[in-house]
Amino acid sequence: MTTCCLAPDDDNAFQDLLENHLPLERKEVLSLLAQRMAELPDIPKKVLAMYYFENMRLSEIAACFGLTESRICQIHTRTIGLLRNYLRSLLA
Repeated sequence: MTTCCLAPDDDNAFQDLLENHLPLERKEVLSLLAQRMAELPDIPKKVLAMYYFENMRLSEIAACFGLTESRICQIHTRTIGLLRNYLRSLLA
């Protein structure tokens, strides 16, 4: 079983941004984040949906796209980083 290549604390840091450092209302931030996610290209958007909402493993996602598990991990990591940077810019 393969897990995402993000460091264990990365998911906690992302959640920290949402829960502990919000000058804006939580609903407003989540709405802006959802809008930003809707603007993602198809593959990164689908990777996030499959990983977080369908609870698929990276190997399963890779098989769906005909890509390597490593490539899916790169896409996931890059996309989460982009969203994290977007949140940080909102909170700055």
